Parts: sequence; C-alpha cells; structure tokens
Amino acid sequence: LALIHRWRSGGGVGGQSGDPLHDPTSAVVARTVQVYNAAFCQEYPINREDARRGVPGILYGRYLKDSYGGGNPWQLITAALASLLYQAAQFTVASGSGPVDATLIAWQ
Repeated sequence: LALIHRWRSGGGVGGQSGDPLHDPTSAVVARTVQVYNAAFCQEYPINREDARRGVPGILYGRYLKDSYGGGNPWQLITAALASLLYQAAQFTVASGSGPVDATLIAWQ
C-alpha cells in the first residue's frame, strides 16, 4: 500500500504534487502484490486451505515470520489489500484502461 501512497516531489503541499509515484494498476504494484500473495499463502495454513478449496482472497499479516499474538493474519493489513484492489478498480474505470501484458498476469 505504501507504493501508491508515496507522492512525486513537486509544488504541492509539503512538496507533494498530488500524483502518486505509482498508479494502483502499475506493474510494480502488481508484482509486489504477487510476491506478498505467494509469501502469505505459504505463511498461513488458512490461506493454503482456502486456495485448495478454491476460495478467493488471501489474508495478510504484518510481515513474514511475525509471532506477535500467535502470528496470525491481521484484519487491518488484509483490509489495506482490499482497499488497494478497490483503488485499482476505480483507477481502471476512471482511466478507461486497465493493466496490460505482464502486469495483467501479475494481478491474476
């Protein structure tokens, strides 16, 4: 999520131009999500079981090997991923075009 909340330097408030450094549908964001999806799918048995059963979605934790509170997925981090996916959908509708080529493959 930090990838789309980092701002380009410019003339805006606090040196921000108002444009994110990466759009939510950019290849770098998609590849980052792809890597985290694979990592957290291996981290939590519930993700592996859901994948086996064909249940869509994935639960994220704060970071890999986190042992606080039993090392379980965190709702706020998972909600941040959902927020990113909604932002990507809104960006696609507003721009009239979605991710293409390798980016599309990474989002799957």
